[in-house]
Amino acid sequence: MQIDIDHVKGVMKLCGVSELINALDDELALERSNDKGGMLINEEIKYSEESHRGHGWLKTLTQSQQVRLHIARALIANPNVIIINHSLDGLHGDSELELLAVLRAHVNERGLCLPKIADINKRRPRNVFYTTETTEAAMKADIILEMDPVSKSMIRKTPRQLP
Repeated sequence: MQIDIDHVKGVMKLCGVSELINALDDELALERSNDKGGMLINEEIKYSEESHRGHGWLKTLTQSQQVRLHIARALIANPNVIIINHSLDGLHGDSELELLAVLRAHVNERGLCLPKIADINKRRPRNVFYTTETTEAAMKADIILEMDPVSKSMIRKTPRQLP
């Protein structure tokens, strides 16, 4: 599967990791020298610990940049469902709410930085599930599932029902 570099850069900017675009441009220059025409093959975008060899800039990222980059990677893949388990908890200040706004746009627009179409409803729906410890982040959800500590059952709420 080929990925459009403009799509990748657009999502990176939305996720607040535009400073990493220079590193991506350096990677692209190397890829272009291998005659791939400015496109990366999805299988080549691997940022596991093993693939850090030769990608020294990945090791220099702050925790916030790492979270933002991982969320950008998920959004670039444009999945139907994204599940985020406590990843946003490491963000401080408005960073968590900014990323939640990007995730909301992913759901509302049925993908981010995609070619414009006349009827957005022709795109498949997108869903995001996330866990959080903060009421402020929970308020950004459409539906809240809260676990009752006694019965271990799930209680469905809306943001208006939160204290």
